[in-house]
Amino acid sequence: MKRALFHVAIFTLLLAWSVSSLAGKTPPKVAMPASLVGAWEEVGGARQLNFESDRTIQQEGDNLTVRGLIRSETRKAPHLLVLRSNGLSETWTFKIEKDLLTLEPTGSAQEDNRKGVFRRLDHVPPNLKLEPLPVSAAKALPPERIQAIQQEFKDRFDREQALLKVLSSPEEQVTKEQKQKAKEQVIKEQKDNLGYLTRLLKEVGWLDSARFGAKTSVQAVIMAKHTHDLRLTMTLLPYAEHDLKDSGDGQTYAVLYDALQLELGRKQLYGTQVAKDRDGHLFVLPMQESKDQVNRRLARMGLPDIDEYLTVLSQAYGSKQKIPCCRQDG
Repeated sequence: MKRALFHVAIFTLLLAWSVSSLAGKTPPKVAMPASLVGAWEEVGGARQLNFESDRTIQQEGDNLTVRGLIRSETRKAPHLLVLRSNGLSETWTFKIEKDLLTLEPTGSAQEDNRKGVFRRLDHVPPNLKLEPLPVSAAKALPPERIQAIQQEFKDRFDREQALLKVLSSPEEQVTKEQKQKAKEQVIKEQKDNLGYLTRLLKEVGWLDSARFGAKTSVQAVIMAKHTHDLRLTMTLLPYAEHDLKDSGDGQTYAVLYDALQLELGRKQLYGTQVAKDRDGHLFVLPMQESKDQVNRRLARMGLPDIDEYLTVLSQAYGSKQKIPCCRQDG
């Protein structure tokens, strides 16, 4: 059975509960084998890779995947890379012969990945450089411009939420055709929201609560998260920290932060993200610190501890089974 892994988008479920660094607490330093560092493109395929010192960035079509390096083993064949993708570890074998790199997933990594042969590029393409988007400095805006942006966000947010509600409705309430139509519409909406947010960042800067109000700022964070654009999430995180972390919307910030860490190939910090195992049971994805340490951090932010959070999360998903915490895998 294909591993079911997902980031829990609980903004709308838990809104009522209402970075200084993108890295959070960094693990002990590991290094990518020097022979791999640099950019590669797939022979006869669409994938491109950029091996950096502690991670690999993969581009395939519109899909960008980051895998963090846990460890490498090159003393004997087959050479191994143990990587972290969306919170969970993957093991790959690799070899370089005649300037060609062969990468092959092993074990559970085979479920969602495939073998490939790659040739080295002489430079790293811009699409494989993971950098934040350009953001204009905040400036005073006329009241009518502020109001127009607030209304635009409300309209976009309400449209997306209505579609997501259809997608999450029980099958007895919504037909498969209705769900499929809603899925197509929400993808279109989120793509349009990505373009809108990107343009606004260049024009007026981030949608901060000081100028646009807390409601619009939170809506902007949620909409940005739902675009699934990694660069956009990286860009907004410091602003979200300033506006949300200690202002009563810490839960939204914690979810955003954890989801980004997992997408960057790291462990989460607040324990907000869960996945399903092969039997369909939810579990908390690996965290950077112990449960006690995380609970102390949550308390300082005025948030419920992990057990209380998981109880609410379990109820939101209609599960009678307690979500276990907390998993560590290196």
